[in-house]
Amino acid sequence: MRLKNVKLTYRFPNSFIDKTWMKSASMSLSAHNLWLIYSDDKLNGVDPEFFQSGGVSLPLTKTYTFTLNFNF
Repeated sequence: MRLKNVKLTYRFPNSFIDKTWMKSASMSLSAHNLWLIYSDDKLNGVDPEFFQSGGVSLPLTKTYTFTLNFNF
């Protein structure tokens, strides 16, 4: 089991937007590959989604994305 994707979004309220020249605005934060919650004992704690490259196992990288969205 894995915590794979999480996305939090905040939409600015109309009371704020009405004071600006924008039609809408939002911001969001996304995170991917955050946490391996459980791995089968047969795998000896190794992540089953490791990327095999030339005999070297590389774990999936954690990524974070922050997005601002403005509509005019």
